[in-house]
Amino acid sequence: MQTIHQYICTQIQTLLGVTEAHGGVAIAYLVLIGIVFAIAFGVYIVTSLLVVHLIQRAFKHTKSIYLHIIAKNKTMDALSHFISASVFYAGIQFIKEQSDADFAYLQQIAHAISVLYVSLSLIFIINYMILSLNQYYVKKFHFSNQYPIYSYLKVAIVILWLIWVMLIAAYFANTSPLTLLTGLGAVSAIFLLLFRDSLLGIVASIQVTASNIVRIGDRIILDKYSVDGDVIDIAITTVKVLNSDNTIATIPTYSLISEVVRNWRGVIENGGRRIKRSLHLDIDSIGVCNPELLKKLSEVQVLRNYIETHLGEEIINLALYRTYLLDYLTKHPGINNKLVTVVRHLESSVTGLPVEIYAFSNDTSFVGYEAIQADVFEHCFVALGKFNLKILQYPRA
Repeated sequence: MQTIHQYICTQIQTLLGVTEAHGGVAIAYLVLIGIVFAIAFGVYIVTSLLVVHLIQRAFKHTKSIYLHIIAKNKTMDALSHFISASVFYAGIQFIKEQSDADFAYLQQIAHAISVLYVSLSLIFIINYMILSLNQYYVKKFHFSNQYPIYSYLKVAIVILWLIWVMLIAAYFANTSPLTLLTGLGAVSAIFLLLFRDSLLGIVASIQVTASNIVRIGDRIILDKYSVDGDVIDIAITTVKVLNSDNTIATIPTYSLISEVVRNWRGVIENGGRRIKRSLHLDIDSIGVCNPELLKKLSEVQVLRNYIETHLGEEIINLALYRTYLLDYLTKHPGINNKLVTVVRHLESSVTGLPVEIYAFSNDTSFVGYEAIQADVFEHCFVALGKFNLKILQYPRA
C-alpha cells in the first residue's frame, strides 16, 4: 500500500512525464518541497494582509502603550514569518516521515532550512519586542532621557543572538550546548581578537549608560577625533555625532570612557553658558583720576557710591571701570546672575593688561549666546573712553 508521500510523488512523476530511471523520484521530491514552500508563502501573504492587520487594529484600540508600539513596528511582520515558517516546517516534517531514506541529503537540507526559518523568525520577534521596550520606556517615563536603557537592551539583544548561534550550532552538531561551550575554550583567544571592538563596545556602552556620561542629544567635544557636536546615536560599537558643520563623525563607543570627553549637558542644565574673554588695555592709559574725570563719572550711581566710599584716596580709573562693568553685567538681561560674574585683570604682558569678563549668559543656544556676548563687549569697548582707558594696538606698518 502506497504512503501519501509515495502517491503524491507518483502523481507528480506522471504529470512531469519522468520515470524513476530518469531521476523521477528526486524531481518529484523537489517539486513536493516547492509546493510546501508555495503553501508557506501563501500563508505568509494571507497572515500579513489579514490576521496581522486584525491584530494591529485590536492593539491600536487598547490603552496599552506597549501594544500600540508593537502594532506599528516590525513585530507583526516577524509574526507573519513565524506562522509561515511553522507551516513550512510542518510540511517538511510530513514529507520526511512519509519518505524513504533514498534522498536523505535532500531531507536534511530541507529540514535545516525549515529549522533556520522558524528559529530566525522567532528571534526577530523577540528582538523587536525588546527594542519596543525602549520606545515604551521613553514614552512612559519622564526621566527616560536622564536614565536611558537603550544600551542595556542592545546588550541583551547581542546576548540573545549569541545564545541562538550556540543553540543552532549545538542542534546541527547533534550535541549538548554545554559540550559546545567547553570546546570554545581553545578558540577563545581568537574570538577575543576578532571581536575585540565589539566586546569593548559592550562594556563601554554599559559603563556610559550606568555612569550617565553621555546621552543622546548631548553636545560633546573630543579633541583627539576633532569631534564637536550633538550625539545622535549610541550603538554597541560606535557613536554617531552630528558636528556643528553638519558632518557626521563616527567614533568607537569605548573612546567615551578611554578619552577625555567634554559634555555640554551641564551648560543646559545650569542655564548658563560661560563668557570668558578679555580686553587688552594699554598700560600707559591706566592712572589716577583727576577731579574733572571723577566729577563726570560720579553721574553714574554705582560709581558715585564707589567714589564716596574712597574719599581722600587715589582712585584709579581701571578700578572704576571694573566696578562699572560688574554693575553693567549684573543688570544685563542676558546674564545669569545666579552663576559667577567677575570682572578681573590678568597678568600683564607685551600685549597690555588683560581685563577679563567672566560671566554666564542665560541663553545657551549658539545664536543667542553669541548675540549676548557681542552686546556685552561692544558696550565694554565703547565705555573705555569715558574712563580715559585705551585698547593696546600695534601701530600700522
